[in-house]
Amino acid sequence: MIRVRAILLAGAAAGFAALVACASYSNADAEAEPADAPPAETAASLDDPDACGASDYQALIGSNIAAADLPTDMNVRILRPGAIATMDYRPDRLNVLLDEDGVITRVRCG
Repeated sequence: MIRVRAILLAGAAAGFAALVACASYSNADAEAEPADAPPAETAASLDDPDACGASDYQALIGSNIAAADLPTDMNVRILRPGAIATMDYRPDRLNVLLDEDGVITRVRCG
C-alpha cells in the first residue's frame, strides 16, 4: 500500500513538473507594446486620455530615470525592456518606459 502511494505521488509530481515546464514565458510578449485599444470595460475611462497628467512629464523623455524628478504621491510605474507588467488599464497611473540604459523613451497614462 505504501509503495502504491509513493508511485502515485511520484507520478503526480512528474505531471506537475511537466505542466510547469509547458507554461513557458516569452520575452517577446513582455517587450511588445499593449494594444492601442483597451478592453471594452475600460472604454469609459478613455474620456480623459491624460487623466494621469502624462503631458506634464513629456520633457523627461531622453533623460535618465536616475535624474528624473517624479512625485512620490503619484501612481507611477517604471517599465524597463522585457519587464513583466500587468495589462490592466489604470487611467490614473503614469507609465514611464525606459530603454536598456535607463533613458526614458515614453511617458503615458495606463
